[in-house]
Amino acid sequence: MPNTSYAEYMGAGEEQQSFAFASRAEAKAKATRNAAKRRRRRRANDTQASAVRGRVVSSRPRRSKAGRKAAEHRTGFEQHGTRPELDKNHPVHIVLRAKSGIPGFRQQRIFEAIRKRIEKATRDGFQVIHFSVQENHVHLIVEAMDRKLLWRGVQHLASRLAWAVNKILRRHGSLWRDRYTRRDLTNLRQVRNALVYVLMNVRKHTAGEKNRFLASIELDRYSSAAWFEGWDPRAGPMLMELWEMLIRRDQFERPVARPRTWFARTGWKRHGLVLPSEHPASSG
Repeated sequence: MPNTSYAEYMGAGEEQQSFAFASRAEAKAKATRNAAKRRRRRRANDTQASAVRGRVVSSRPRRSKAGRKAAEHRTGFEQHGTRPELDKNHPVHIVLRAKSGIPGFRQQRIFEAIRKRIEKATRDGFQVIHFSVQENHVHLIVEAMDRKLLWRGVQHLASRLAWAVNKILRRHGSLWRDRYTRRDLTNLRQVRNALVYVLMNVRKHTAGEKNRFLASIELDRYSSAAWFEGWDPRAGPMLMELWEMLIRRDQFERPVARPRTWFARTGWKRHGLVLPSEHPASSG
């Protein structure tokens, strides 16, 4: 052993231990700083600062078929997501679908309640211009000034319809199966197809040869067909018969607003007036 005292020997050991401890602490701090830099760099590369409802959204495209798979009972339901912006010059086709097990909407009492709520649906920047009530769903053609007013108008109408129907059926809970279906009508052909699809929709759902024949020779009284101003003159006899029936039932007051947009008012007529013999094919 070198000629050193025990105290000097122990002091040298403490210095070495202190140096080793300081080296480890410095290495750990350096690793922490490097990890933070990597996180910041990764965050800067993977995200962009675009605020959507107060959140930072990833700029990378969503991988195809990513996320949790939909349950079988949700197949065919409307997908959730941010609705696109709305051009105020384009009408919109809306569909509200009821849950299974709900009695048919074409019962007279239920239809009357639905009709009254549609009549009162016009609000600032939102209006219903045509409708058709089927057994388990309601078709609407509406106009709105922007996406927010459209959403508010449809949600308000849907809640009022649910309240009215539930009151008649003496039931509680939600009435609609899922969120409403929206289709913007961005050209004149789409508008005409949607008008035929909505006003003649009963012909699509009518079963039985006799019922199909009756549906083909009369206009649907559970719709706004009586107030539609685009019929071909050959629809005159059917229209008069429908009006006489509505007058007898004291239902002759107009339940829908007059179209505001040029597309829904006169533009679609460039593709021809609607014949009473037409059948719905597709709203697109």
